[in-house]
Amino acid sequence: MDLAKPGLIRHHCDPNAVSTFQEYLNDYALPETKTSGEALIKKVIDEMEQKPRDLSIKMVDDVKSGKRDVFC
Repeated sequence: MDLAKPGLIRHHCDPNAVSTFQEYLNDYALPETKTSGEALIKKVIDEMEQKPRDLSIKMVDDVKSGKRDVFC
């Protein structure tokens, strides 16, 4: 609860969400859906604060390179 009450949980949930979505796109998306999804991931990451943004970029890059079940 110490992360949830002040709203800091998003610094963990948001990076986990975008990396999970990237994994889903890699596994199941049609090429045009993957392109749209990756554009959305970029937009969401660009709107994050610096620390979760940096973590999200690393996690998404890890997923793109073949790693599975990445999380912070």
